[in-house]
Amino acid sequence: MEGIYKNVRFSAPSKCAFSQAAIEADIPVIDGHVVDRILLSTGRADIIKHNVTDSGIEIEGKIAFNIVAIDGKEVFSFNSTAQFSHSIDMEGVSKDVKASVKADLSLFEITSAGDTLALKCVIDIAVRASSYSSVDMLTGVKSCEVELKQLTLKQKKRVLIEKRSITIHDEVVMSDLKAILLSEGNLNISMAVNNSGTVTVSGIINISALIKKLDSSLSRLTQSLPFSTEVEISANCEIYTDLITDCVKLRPMGGEFGLISVEAIGTLFIYAQEDDELKLTLDAYSIFEPFSVKCIGIKSCYLASSINENVTIRENINLPDGMNDIYGIVYSSLRPVVTACSEDEQHLTVHGIAFLTCLYTDENGGLNTYSDEFPFTVATNEPYNQDSDISASLCRVILTGAMKNIEVKYTLNISGEIFKEESILVVSGVDPCDPPEKKHGVSMYFLSPGEDAFYVGKRFNVKRNDVLVCDEGNRAIVIR
Repeated sequence: MEGIYKNVRFSAPSKCAFSQAAIEADIPVIDGHVVDRILLSTGRADIIKHNVTDSGIEIEGKIAFNIVAIDGKEVFSFNSTAQFSHSIDMEGVSKDVKASVKADLSLFEITSAGDTLALKCVIDIAVRASSYSSVDMLTGVKSCEVELKQLTLKQKKRVLIEKRSITIHDEVVMSDLKAILLSEGNLNISMAVNNSGTVTVSGIINISALIKKLDSSLSRLTQSLPFSTEVEISANCEIYTDLITDCVKLRPMGGEFGLISVEAIGTLFIYAQEDDELKLTLDAYSIFEPFSVKCIGIKSCYLASSINENVTIRENINLPDGMNDIYGIVYSSLRPVVTACSEDEQHLTVHGIAFLTCLYTDENGGLNTYSDEFPFTVATNEPYNQDSDISASLCRVILTGAMKNIEVKYTLNISGEIFKEESILVVSGVDPCDPPEKKHGVSMYFLSPGEDAFYVGKRFNVKRNDVLVCDEGNRAIVIR
């Protein structure tokens, strides 16, 4: 007996790995300055590139950081970078595997060491490697007619159709501006629409800066600037977009109005979002040439949904004893890191840690630094699946404080993809077997849960069309 087979290709479950890279480096201070005290330091980890080998992932990246410090009585700032490389061993990967790599700083410390700064950080690196697998699946038998029980999996797939660097320019006003000591920012998409091949992307540039004013006092600038840009693509289809922030630069423009130029650079990814169907043979039989089926188990992993939600969280913090009371908040920086995802009332819940750094003045006008970390939990509107790739980015943070109390209000953008795994037995072969005893007449059969016309037809060795299911699926009449 010779079967007819079709090679079915499907997305296999992703292989995930987690590793940590420890970085220590000495950073020279800019000429002409000696660091008496570090007031504020911010940093982030960026992946420059990664290569998939037959044994794992090779990663190159950098730590970009900003320092605000005191040299005698003068407050100054500078920024720098430190390169790093890291390898992660992963079994079952090869060069044709597609991998995504994310990096977060779980530890970031900069201390003064004379004419240099000592950088110490730990980078959490998460790798997700996805690939395809295939199986030869039975679709018929050459010598006879076959009844097939098939399952159609409706899946979504994304195909990258455009990757482009975009630059957004804007201006903000800050009176009495002398210098920008530190600036941070990010790009967030709020909407993307494809209109006959013209993709209009709208969103927000979130900026935060520590400003040195003409009287040498420090002030904070925080704004959310709307933006819109258009990209031409060659397809008129449903799309999915992702925007990675490369950098946000603030530059004083001079003049009496205190204008600041804002330049935000990001990498825009546009995917065609298509519906895909995977038809699988679960069982088979023939009333002409009896056979038994051989099955093989497969695991298919496919995109179930996407998430892009903004969530506002509030936190109250009390300063420890021994620290000066708060007179005014000068600057704050918050860095969120997702640590886990879980199920809460059938929905995806995101857990993480927020790392906060705050610069404030005391009643004597002295500058004080306070750092803390606290957990956050976000319940999303998406259904829970065990396989997800979720990240959190800061939209904005607002701190108010007095005496020993700090009230933190921050907005996070929770984004990512949620995947679903299906474990299925498919027919991979047939073996001839003895024919069942042939009976004639009309029989009544009472269906059990999960049974259908195919099951009854195979049980009684009749064609599926000769089985009449009635009474709302409770009974079947078999004609033999």
